[in-house]
Amino acid sequence: MGFIRVKLIEVEPASAWLKDRQPFDSYCAVHIKEAVLSAAKEFSLVQKKKTIYPEWNKCFDTHLYDGRVITIVVLQKPGGKVVADVSIGVQFLVDQCKRDAHGFSSVWVSLSCIFDSQTFSL
Repeated sequence: MGFIRVKLIEVEPASAWLKDRQPFDSYCAVHIKEAVLSAAKEFSLVQKKKTIYPEWNKCFDTHLYDGRVITIVVLQKPGGKVVADVSIGVQFLVDQCKRDAHGFSSVWVSLSCIFDSQTFSL
């Protein structure tokens, strides 16, 4: 078993997030979930560890397990309003790193924007 180190660099705000010309100040919550097989032989994602709140440009590590998924939730300061999220399979990140001769990679992901209980893809 190994691990992967993830660094969250930045989020580029969608124009709809910039209401009233207020500066966009965000932070993120990271949920690391495991694929668990139920008694009914169905897989579901279960969060077994506490949510982490890494600062932008800081790293966090996660072990490599089959079916592990990282969900990144972008929240706006103040108040913690959820504005977007994305889920990424850890194996996808590992595969991206294996493609690079140095063993690391930059991956840009599209977030799903959340506005008043509706979801829009960027």
